[in-house]
Amino acid sequence: MRFTIRDVMLLTAVLALALAWWLDHWRLGKANYDLKEAYWDLKETYMRAAIARSDASYQALSYKQALAKAEAKLKASSQRGQDSN
Repeated sequence: MRFTIRDVMLLTAVLALALAWWLDHWRLGKANYDLKEAYWDLKETYMRAAIARSDASYQALSYKQALAKAEAKLKASSQRGQDSN
């Protein structure tokens, strides 16, 4: 069985498209995971702050501080993803 240049080029194009789709899908999945992790970190921090507010011995974090912390973590995560590109 002989393969022509056209057959090899077609196979190469199909494999390149499949690889590009898989990489894009994998990166989106990772970004989604990082976003969910940041959300749960924010929620945990907010709940800890609510508990701390009810107990006078702890200094409570404000919601804005918790949000800023989560956004900074998410930004650092996205920068790590851009640096790997």
